[in-house]
Amino acid sequence: MGAAVTVLLAAGMFGAWFTTRWAPVVTRSAAEPSLRVQLAATRSNRPFLFLAGMWTLQALAVGVMLAGVQYFATYTLGSPTAVTPLFAGLIGPLVLVMPLWTRLSRRFGAKGAQWCASLLFVAGALLSLTPVAGPAVGYGAVAVIGVAYAGLQLLPLTMLADTLAADAVRTGRQRAATFTGLWTAAETPAFALGAGCSRSSWP
Repeated sequence: MGAAVTVLLAAGMFGAWFTTRWAPVVTRSAAEPSLRVQLAATRSNRPFLFLAGMWTLQALAVGVMLAGVQYFATYTLGSPTAVTPLFAGLIGPLVLVMPLWTRLSRRFGAKGAQWCASLLFVAGALLSLTPVAGPAVGYGAVAVIGVAYAGLQLLPLTMLADTLAADAVRTGRQRAATFTGLWTAAETPAFALGAGCSRSSWP
């Protein structure tokens, strides 16, 4: 399972590089010269602060969820080997329903669609906490989380692009490198912390 995931990730990264290497460069973004200046630029952009804060909390929750799959399979469903179908139930909807979230964002706006994805994620998580209902509900809950997870992956990045475009119009500067760098710097420890919190709660 781990080897297959690694191969898929590697194929995805090389595929992304290969298909975009000839894309035309319209504008170039310049990073700020120091971390202090980068943080000052961030403080001047309140929409980015709120969006990055939301994304960091979301990354923390997703980290807990992904690290807890083995726990859920072993102690809730009573089958350690259920990890494979659980991941299939999580990743399958992620691929299939992405166009649905795109349509919802066009109709209700990315912010409205993000609220829907977040509420659906919470609903699926709460549903997964009902082991007395049996494995069928457990798998169904994971499928619901997979549908929500697709939106949680797509919509914040859509809003990030809109935020960067608005900042460029407001300031006349291309600061995407600064903001995306800080975005990644926030999400990485959030994912790691979420996974650590999840693993530390195991018996």
